[in-house]
Amino acid sequence: MRVVSISVNGLAQAVDKGFFDWLAEQDADVVCVQDHRMRAYEIEDQNLIPEGYEAYFIDGENNEDGGVGIYTRHFPKAIMYGFANEQADREGRFIQADFDKVSVASVLAPARLGVRRG
Repeated sequence: MRVVSISVNGLAQAVDKGFFDWLAEQDADVVCVQDHRMRAYEIEDQNLIPEGYEAYFIDGENNEDGGVGIYTRHFPKAIMYGFANEQADREGRFIQADFDKVSVASVLAPARLGVRRG
């Protein structure tokens, strides 16, 4: 299984700039996407799913929070949205796809999470 991961800095703009062409060259079974910056439902509404892939996405409360997703050619046994961390889950930072012998997660890690300065 070939897995690739990419931070797109806005999915709609990435598609406009050739993301799907790049993806076709990768011949990946699973593609982890970070920082899509849109509502999950908009991905299907705007036809931002490449041919031959299923799409699973989670968004943040605010589009600028990023959001993550997974495109896959193989139907997963399960999808886990979030990982029981309130702040991270509100910001759409984790999604996991479970397959027969492997689990793949797309994670968006902030530069600073919960850091307070005195």
